[in-house]
Amino acid sequence: MFWIIILLILVCINLRLIRLIWEKIMMRVMIINIKVQFDIVSFHF
Repeated sequence: MFWIIILLILVCINLRLIRLIWEKIMMRVMIINIKVQFDIVSFHF
Protein backbone atom coordinates (compact mmCIF):
# COMPACT_ATOMS: atom_id res chain seq x y z
CA MET A 1 0.00 0.00 0.00
CA PHE A 2 2.79 2.37 0.94
CA TRP A 3 4.51 1.83 -2.40
CA ILE A 4 1.30 2.50 -4.30
CA ILE A 5 0.96 5.87 -2.58
CA ILE A 6 4.55 6.79 -3.42
CA LEU A 7 4.02 5.73 -7.03
CA LEU A 8 0.87 7.84 -7.28
CA ILE A 9 2.68 10.88 -5.89
CA LEU A 10 5.55 10.39 -8.34
CA VAL A 11 3.13 10.06 -11.25
CA CYS A 12 1.34 13.26 -10.22
CA ILE A 13 4.62 15.17 -10.01
CA ASN A 14 5.74 13.83 -13.37
CA LEU A 15 2.44 14.74 -14.99
CA ARG A 16 2.74 18.29 -13.68
CA LEU A 17 6.29 18.58 -15.00
CA ILE A 18 5.28 17.18 -18.38
CA ARG A 19 2.38 19.62 -18.56
CA LEU A 20 4.62 22.56 -17.70
CA ILE A 21 7.18 21.56 -20.32
CA TRP A 22 4.40 20.97 -22.88
CA GLU A 23 2.92 24.42 -22.20
CA LYS A 24 6.35 26.02 -22.66
CA ILE A 25 6.84 24.18 -25.95
CA MET A 26 3.38 25.18 -27.16
CA MET A 27 4.04 28.82 -26.24
CA ARG A 28 7.28 28.75 -28.23
CA VAL A 29 5.52 27.16 -31.20
CA MET A 30 2.73 29.74 -31.08
CA ILE A 31 5.22 32.62 -30.92
CA ILE A 32 7.22 31.19 -33.84
CA ASN A 33 4.03 30.71 -35.88
CA ILE A 34 2.94 34.29 -35.20
CA LYS A 35 6.38 35.60 -36.24
CA VAL A 36 6.36 33.52 -39.41
CA GLN A 37 2.85 34.67 -40.34
CA PHE A 38 3.80 38.27 -39.64
CA ASP A 39 6.89 37.91 -41.83
CA ILE A 40 4.79 36.43 -44.64
CA VAL A 41 2.26 39.26 -44.38
CA SER A 42 5.05 41.86 -44.32
CA PHE A 43 6.68 40.23 -47.31
CA HIS A 44 3.47 40.42 -49.34
CA PHE A 45 2.98 44.14 -48.68
